[in-house]
Amino acid sequence: MRIVDRMLLRVLGRSLLGACGALLALGLVVDFLDSARHLLGGRASAWEVGLYYLCKAPVLLYLLLPLALAVAVSAGLASLGRGRELRALAAAGWSPGRLALPALALALACAFGHFALGEWLVPPALDRQERLMAERLGRIDSSWRFFRRHMWAAGDEGRLVRSSAQSADGQRLDGVMALTPAAGGGLAERLDARQLVWSGGGWLAREVELQRFEGGRLVERRQARELALPWSEGPARFRDLSGRPQQHALGALSETAAALEARGLGAAEHRLEWHARFSRPLVGILLVLLLLPFALAPERAHSLARAILLAAGLGALAFFLFAAGQSAVATGALAPALGAWLPAGALGLAALAVWLRQARRGRGRAAEAA
Repeated sequence: MRIVDRMLLRVLGRSLLGACGALLALGLVVDFLDSARHLLGGRASAWEVGLYYLCKAPVLLYLLLPLALAVAVSAGLASLGRGRELRALAAAGWSPGRLALPALALALACAFGHFALGEWLVPPALDRQERLMAERLGRIDSSWRFFRRHMWAAGDEGRLVRSSAQSADGQRLDGVMALTPAAGGGLAERLDARQLVWSGGGWLAREVELQRFEGGRLVERRQARELALPWSEGPARFRDLSGRPQQHALGALSETAAALEARGLGAAEHRLEWHARFSRPLVGILLVLLLLPFALAPERAHSLARAILLAAGLGALAFFLFAAGQSAVATGALAPALGAWLPAGALGLAALAVWLRQARRGRGRAAEAA
């Protein structure tokens, strides 16, 4: 039995490497065609373009690994079916459930690898890739700007603080405007400053203009080179929270989400990504579970093209469910946890239905044989 298990793992492993290589190459070619005018017409050198794609590769692999696993298992077992190996193993007493174990072991290993990719390799690779895009390739999309610039923060006493830039630790804010509401409504105070720095346990404003209002009317205007502010909030309230959710590890995702919510900003994307770190690796296992009853049926006519198309169709369904969950979370229709687990839940129910149907068929055939 160990010989058969090793044979199946060897076939499926080679198929997985081939599927990963093919899908990764296809993804890189598509990205190059989409980005050619930035890559070839910008300030970047050949080394920087190569570094960009070196960073792009793990990001694409993280995205495509569940699809590659599904294609590999379906195509690998189809090749065994075409060579009559599956029929011979079935005749020797190997049930589909027993033959599924090597494929499930490979899927489980891929799930751990997928999690490790998203936790330790994708965040630094994506961070480096986007810095290259902004600084050398001249390509910045709207979502990059959104996640790079969280300019507003909610302070104490209802204060709203806007800054054009801040240091990583929040101890320096540039281009600051702070609005303090009045108790009965309206604006009580507006502060504009070139810079705020945390000094001696308090905030020091430089090149500042302070305006105070009563009943909607300006009652005081004051300008100063430096002004100490009696604010109770510390630098942690204003630390740099830039970056896409995918650029953070799990611990940083939770901290960033809490900090965004403390500032009065939405953190649904970060909460969604936290749950998706666990749900995405599970999707690969569920796709394999969906495919195995079809791929292991010895009586089926095993076609490599049909097997690949079936796996690609299920992979497209998984991507659609991911996109639907993200859209539902973005519009507020679903909580982040539900949106992240929607694909795994739907695929899990489908896999359960397929295996229950397969079990009923098996019992029916056994009854007919008896």
